Amino acid sequence: MFKNRLFLTGLGIGIIVGALLLQMMIIGESSQQKLNNRDNASTEQGEKIYSQSEVDAMLEAQRATSSNKEEGKATATAAPSPAVSPEPSPVESAAPTASAAASPKQTATPADNSSAAADTDELSPRKMVRIYGGTNLTAAAKVLASEQLISDQAAFIRKMKQEKKLVRAGYFLFTGTPTLEEVITTITTQPMTSEEVKAFNSQ
Repeated sequence: MFKNRLFLTGLGIGIIVGALLLQMMIIGESSQQKLNNRDNASTEQGEKIYSQSEVDAMLEAQRATSSNKEEGKATATAAPSPAVSPEPSPVESAAPTASAAASPKQTATPADNSSAAADTDELSPRKMVRIYGGTNLTAAAKVLASEQLISDQAAFIRKMKQEKKLVRAGYFLFTGTPTLEEVITTITTQPMTSEEVKAFNSQ
């Protein structure tokens, strides 16, 4: 019984060792096959081996290409294209002259207008009207109508009430024939000073 046990134990160990060796052999063969496949692939994809004459021909071609490029750059640098200055067209050259000729007329126009306005103010009749303190709208309308500054007293009173303005007391100066709005603006603003009144009376 004891001998059979030892035999079976040795047999089992031998089978295990044999299986391990067989597995190691299989792994070694697969690794060797992979290495061979890599070597074959690298050999097929390897660089092409050139002869000495082919290498010399390739070097000459590269030298010729580089020399041609350098000659083209030197030519482009030595002969730059001349810059062309644009000539002014007749229309553009004539435009400043025309504007310069028209400018004196334009500058002279405001002076003429101001002088004409000054002449008109001097020729227009000037009236000084006094409104006493405490004068109501009806009395103020009568005073203005008597001086022929307004033609419609009712319109004057209605306009003053709409704008909610009050008549101020004092002396007021009117030039020419003012409109209703100008009359209302004059009598609702600052009246003339005593110096202005004296200057007007001294004329």
